[in-house]
Amino acid sequence: MNVFARFALVLFVLLFAVSTRAVEGTNQVLAIGDMSVEIMEMSGEMTFSNKSASADVAVTVVCESLKEVDFQGVNISGKTFATFGNLNFTFANITNSTYPGTSLITESLSFNAEMFVQSKKLGDLIITAYIFESMGNVSIDDEVTLVNKGDLKFSVEVNGWTFGNSGNELELTIDIKGKSSEALKKVIEIGKPEEYDLGGSTLFLSTKVKKETNGSWLNMTSAYPKYLQQGTKKLFVFRFPYGNSITYDPTISIAVESAAKQTTANAILIIFFVAFVKLGWF
Repeated sequence: MNVFARFALVLFVLLFAVSTRAVEGTNQVLAIGDMSVEIMEMSGEMTFSNKSASADVAVTVVCESLKEVDFQGVNISGKTFATFGNLNFTFANITNSTYPGTSLITESLSFNAEMFVQSKKLGDLIITAYIFESMGNVSIDDEVTLVNKGDLKFSVEVNGWTFGNSGNELELTIDIKGKSSEALKKVIEIGKPEEYDLGGSTLFLSTKVKKETNGSWLNMTSAYPKYLQQGTKKLFVFRFPYGNSITYDPTISIAVESAAKQTTANAILIIFFVAFVKLGWF
């Protein structure tokens, strides 16, 4: 084996984890390059990270509760699902396809579960995670989000919820945590989603929600999405209208490594190469 072939083999071993599509135990990992999201089979918790960044930049996404409320925001008895930690999700296959309504290629993974309260089914929850392979615009009605290579989008779809009244709404609460102790809301630009700085990562929250699978996008109830902080939890609250199928679609972006970090990484590889030469491996 010549020197270049051996060096290539060493690099392959060192960098094998850069891009992978794998199952880890009962969890799933979706990845493109340095960007990956691990999804837990039990609970559906997602951890989105950048391998080229420090570990504390990772973003966790945890569903806290989904409940039906009346027009005054009062909880409807027996219509609150708050045990996501015990919810077992079923994974579909990882697919490589365009993001709906665009020509942008993504790696995507859907996972779903049925929600029951005291043996009574409330509805189905379907979450689809997308990691983008390239940069481009994603339009939701008159709202435009610029996504970069490696950004994560995850659509939340609630199907067949057994509403008690056509005037009621669904309230979804998700704990989304990044590096910072709190999420800082940025100035909203016209035609853009709401934007929160999580510390090394950015959360983009649309004010739009889709009613019915092939329906149009509607404005979310006034004052939503809403941000609340409870202890270490950073809770984002969303309101969805009455309907048989409701879809919501946020975006998370983690800053890519700086040129300095890339230079450091390249220097480390050179050091390994020199060391292997001195050891007579080539």
